[in-house]
This record gives sequence, C-alpha cells and structure tokens, in this order.
Amino acid sequence: MSTRATRIPYTKDRLDNAISRDRARLVGWVLPDTTNAVTTEPEQINRDLMIHFVCNCGVPGYRRFRALVDSGAFCEAHAKAKQQEKFEATSLDIYGFRNPIMNSTVRAKANTTIQERYEVANISQSPAIKEKKKITTTQTLGVPFTFQSPVAREKSKATNRAKLGVDFPTQSPIVKAKVVQSNLERTGYEYPSQNPASRAKAIATWIANLGTDNPLKCPDVQEKIRVRMIELYGHDNPSKCPAIRQKVIATSYGSKVFAMPSGKERVVQGYEPHALKILLNEGIEEDDILTGTDIPTVEYEHDGKTHTYYPDILIRSQNRIIEVKSVFTLLVDLEVNITKQHASIRSGFDFDFMVFAGPKAKSNNTPALISAEELIELLKTPESIISIIDSCEADETNSENTVVYPDC
Repeated sequence: MSTRATRIPYTKDRLDNAISRDRARLVGWVLPDTTNAVTTEPEQINRDLMIHFVCNCGVPGYRRFRALVDSGAFCEAHAKAKQQEKFEATSLDIYGFRNPIMNSTVRAKANTTIQERYEVANISQSPAIKEKKKITTTQTLGVPFTFQSPVAREKSKATNRAKLGVDFPTQSPIVKAKVVQSNLERTGYEYPSQNPASRAKAIATWIANLGTDNPLKCPDVQEKIRVRMIELYGHDNPSKCPAIRQKVIATSYGSKVFAMPSGKERVVQGYEPHALKILLNEGIEEDDILTGTDIPTVEYEHDGKTHTYYPDILIRSQNRIIEVKSVFTLLVDLEVNITKQHASIRSGFDFDFMVFAGPKAKSNNTPALISAEELIELLKTPESIISIIDSCEADETNSENTVVYPDC
C-alpha cells in the first residue's frame, strides 16, 4: 500500500523561511483582482498568491507562492542562472558532462534522429529548417539572418563583453585555447585548415557551389566583397581607407614615432624621420608639413590597373610632395616610382624624391642624403643599378622605434 506524502501547508512562516533561505526581502502579497496592489496581511493565504519581493541583488521580482518556495526568491537573471546550475548538475550526474550533447552516446542518438527525420547530418543543413529560420528572423528582426541586424550584433557584443571581456568569442584567449584543445582531441590538428580531410572537403564544397577551389576566385564573391568594402569603408579595398591605412602603418613592423618640436608625435616609416629633420632645419614650419592620412592621395595607372599612391610628406604652402626613399627602395621599383611622380605632377603637385644612402657605410650611423647629380650618375647604366641594389640591400635596417630631434 502506497503512502501519501505529508502535505506541507503554505503559511506565512513557510514564506518567511523561503525568503530567509534565499536572502531576499519580502515586500508583501499582491492582492487578487488588483493592479499589483500589495498588502502585508492578506485575508487568506494559499499557494497561488503572488508574492512581491526584492532579490538579494536588489532587483524587485514577482512570483507565486508555490514557485517561490520551489525555485527561490530570485530576480529573472538569477533565476535563469540557478536553473542553468541545476541543469548542469543533473546532466553531470546522469551523463558525466555538464551538457548532455557532450556525451558521445547522446550525440550519436541525436545524429541518428536528425538523419532519419531530415536526411542531413546536421539539422542546420536542412533546406526546410533554413527557410523556417529565415522566415522567423525576418519577422522578428526584419532581416533574413540574425547578424545582419545591428541590434542583434550590438546585443551579442554586449553579452560577449560581459562574459568574456571582448566583442567576439574568438578574441578571447580562453576560448582560443579551448578551440585548439577540442580540435586536437577530435582531429589531431590545432586548426581545421591543417587537416587534409577538412581541406579536401572544403575544396569539394567550393567547387560544387561556386565552381572554383577557392571562394576568392569566384567573380560573384569578388563583387560581393567589393560592394561590401565600399559600404563599410567608402573604397573597394580597405587599404585605401585613410583610417585603416594609418592603423596598419602604426602597428606595422618598422614604424617609428617622430616627436615634432611642439611635442606632437607622428607615426612614420623608414627614412622619414631624417627627412622631417632636414625640412625642419630648413625653416619649414611644423604645421606646414603634412604626413600620413592628412595628405591627399593620387591615382595612377600601372600594369593595366588603377592604383592609389599615398605620399610620404606634403609641404602645404609649396604644394610639394616629397617621396622619401633609400637608394634600394627607389631602384627596386624605379618604374613605379617614376609613374607615381608623373601622376602627382599631372594632379597639380610639385614633386621631389629625397633619397638616402644606407647608414652602415657611415661611421656616425646617420644616412646620407644623395644629391640629384649623384642620383643621375647612379642611374646611367643597368650594371650600376644592380650593384647599388646588391650593396644597399643589407643596409635596409630599422633604427629605434622612437626618433626624437629636440634641437630641430
């Protein structure tokens, strides 16, 4: 004969015990048939009465007496966290993992069910499911894919920042390490691209879908990328965007910080610090010397394509571009450098090369500025150009990261 469980009455004492257990604060009982009117002494107490309380985090909440006793006097956020903890504890006890899908038996059973119902290995591969997702996402967010919605993207970033401290999970060192560990356990490789089987599968998919072994070879993909780059950066190539170019220069190997007489710092490269020192010593005002993204770009044609030239220095009052080169970098791309010069002149600028010899040949380790006459002499024969390139290639070294000329 079965025994019936002892019925525990829902009383004020029981409520006080539950509130004390969860370190919450009781506000009162919500009166039936009212708009959240609260009393501390209801006429009749039962398990379906709505309780108004304040969670231990300070957030107010409402819950029916029975649910409060069973699930706790917690706000919505803490209730979800407690529910997740309980779920993980149960899964760990039954399956040996915090999530049942991590159990190989459960995973195999799920895969079998998906294959039987949808005839695909992964449910997201089902055309019917894909279409259903698009319809639902369009109805809720106004776009067919979640991450096309600015609201969804920002919400995702906020969640990632709260949990991981970064905008995207792949930026987190912890997540990166977990991904590598999982890949090693499953495939023996740190990254899928290192796995020959994964590479072969990817290539087969690209050929089937795009007709090429690499998406970037597909004209449709190239056009989509070009259109997207124009939408994001105003150019068909991110490197043409002044802000991105300046960021690349600032973080690239060999960049230097040059302190101007006023104390303002400019990020420059190569022999540009020496060129700036010469210009300042010639009496040209600091504000008259433009560098980086402050200088207009110049379009030029080479090899049948349109390219963008980013001048090193512009003297604003003289409308004069100065291209700073070593002998090696001038000669190794001589045709391109001359093409840039002609394009700049056609665009209305005056143009000068400022060419330096490598510092290793000098006892004071300071590069020497080459005069126009010396440069013409150097360019007389192909043999001399080749010998200069050979001798200067080793001199292409970078000086310290910060170059300061307080005496300019």
